[in-house]
Amino acid sequence: MDLKRSASSGELASSSYLQEGMWFSEQILQQEGLLNLCVCLHLSGDLQLDSLRVAFDELIDRHEMLRTTFELDGDVIMQRIHRPAPADFRVIEATSGDAARKAAAAESMRGFDVSADQLLRARLYRIDSATHVLLIAMHHLVCDQWSVNVLLRDLRELYASQLLGQAAALPALQTQYRHFAAAQREYLRGDRYW
Repeated sequence: MDLKRSASSGELASSSYLQEGMWFSEQILQQEGLLNLCVCLHLSGDLQLDSLRVAFDELIDRHEMLRTTFELDGDVIMQRIHRPAPADFRVIEATSGDAARKAAAAESMRGFDVSADQLLRARLYRIDSATHVLLIAMHHLVCDQWSVNVLLRDLRELYASQLLGQAAALPALQTQYRHFAAAQREYLRGDRYW
């Protein structure tokens, strides 16, 4: 694995060919929100806001891709993997379910600066003490549909463990996406093809 260190802003790692293509598409199309991948959940019942906030922080810590930005290094697109930081999580008061859904729809189309922003943001629209709409917006550079299911499963487990005051029963991740990207590039440098 060929990683370079930058003391101030994280590790540089190779991007995958798919990420490279998406990055170029975004530069050419320049349409905000075009490559966003969003999940909108209607939550009913008692919600422990502090526990949910911590669960998002732990999710960012667990999955490197959620704290990765992208930059050019010469003419090569690289991933910059940052240290864990608090999730971009905000609570917004909503006057009604309709107002919450409209605000979530508008937020889902707001773009990301892939060279500077955390590429996951969560917005919790509070309608009343027992009714919320949760929007999770991610850039497609760091998540695909299959990954959404993994992230939601992990978030659910992290939240549940916070409620119980215990460590989450999630196995340690042995590999991250950068490992796949490096292996893909190494494999395609050889004489074999996929």
